[in-house]
Amino acid sequence: MPPTEQLVTSELDLDGVGAAGYEVGLDLGRASASSRQLFYDLHPGNIAFQGEGYILIDWGEAKEINLEASAFLPWLADMRATWGPGFKGLLAGFLQGLRAGTAIDHPTLLEQLRGALGGQSTAPSTEWPTSPIFASALGACSASLGAEGVYVDLSSLMTSKYDDVEKIAIRALELALTVKPGMPNGGTVLMEFRLDELMSAAKAMKELPHSERSLWLLSFALVQIGHKVCHVERSLALSLLQAAQLVAQMCTDNARYLESLYAVSVHSEPSILRSPQRRLERGEVFGTLAYCHSRAITAVRLFELSLTMLKNGSATNALWSVLWSAIRRIRGVEDAFARWTNDPDDYEAAAPGLLALVKAQAASIAALISGLQEALERGAHLPWHGLMEKEIPNITTEFEWCRALVTERRPTPEFFAKHFAQIHSSVDTRHLGIFEVSFDER
Repeated sequence: MPPTEQLVTSELDLDGVGAAGYEVGLDLGRASASSRQLFYDLHPGNIAFQGEGYILIDWGEAKEINLEASAFLPWLADMRATWGPGFKGLLAGFLQGLRAGTAIDHPTLLEQLRGALGGQSTAPSTEWPTSPIFASALGACSASLGAEGVYVDLSSLMTSKYDDVEKIAIRALELALTVKPGMPNGGTVLMEFRLDELMSAAKAMKELPHSERSLWLLSFALVQIGHKVCHVERSLALSLLQAAQLVAQMCTDNARYLESLYAVSVHSEPSILRSPQRRLERGEVFGTLAYCHSRAITAVRLFELSLTMLKNGSATNALWSVLWSAIRRIRGVEDAFARWTNDPDDYEAAAPGLLALVKAQAASIAALISGLQEALERGAHLPWHGLMEKEIPNITTEFEWCRALVTERRPTPEFFAKHFAQIHSSVDTRHLGIFEVSFDER
């Protein structure tokens, strides 16, 4: 790219035309990170828009690649020729998804690719506040299941040199996981997650210099450890991932600072969290409801912050993909619960979690409609104006489905079961992609 051309990596810096390809780029970046493949012959004619999002009809030919900057340049040149004006958004999404998927195993890849692409980067220096050393050390951490519970080896975090802010985040992580400070290299300890200790440490961190960065790093570390733990103990992993969202919500009021952190939590998520190898127990299902709720709250807050930036002129586009990710994941979890059980006893036990989730769903839809109305008043070109014109079910019927449950004065277990049986006629659970969830073996 010529030096004068902007190289955008944030959805906040796109216009309506560029935003159209952003979500496609996110999927492609995440897929390339996880599969080590690039998909050729991919052009707008292979993509259908169904009023809310995009469906890839044909991924095209896949070619295996090494995760190095030079491997992407011919493919990106091909995409630029194919996508024309939409390439700016496609590239921004691709870079964001690729970085999220390679955040700990190839932490320098995005910077190398930026340098190879050229152009004038719009990314501020604080956009990605973790160092390659810190990220690589997290990648070397491990979790295993023993007779007494989950064992964690964080020795890689204890033996490297970090700056003072990274040390603060590591200390808070130690407190939360009851790991002894200064644990010798190669040491493995029984993990005991203590949410109260974590939140107390996070609140104390808010009063320190550079609090935004230390909280960002703590949330990032909890996501990475949670993703490792999910392979050995699901309930504990969900607690860690929910805690990561709670810390992220304390982090900052700057949407630009949180955008990439949220992308990591979504686009580096292991498939085992979406497709378990067995039928889940009650506690695991309820833990998923709690984690999904917290992630949705983060997304709504982040979207609303982006609208504020849009109004004050520090952004040109809202974080639409963030809000849609929350709505689609809630749909996926609700659909999974309805398929998992029709037993009123299960609904009675899950009632608090389900009600909280549905309230977050309604809040997400309300934020979406509010943002859409503001965009249309400004004359912005957005593809989502067609979401009210879809065949039933659409966003209107979904909101009504939420309201019917939330406004029920004393919903009985039988009411819950009957209400969730209507989900497929009221909520669009098709084409969820990575937001599709199962609570049964698939």
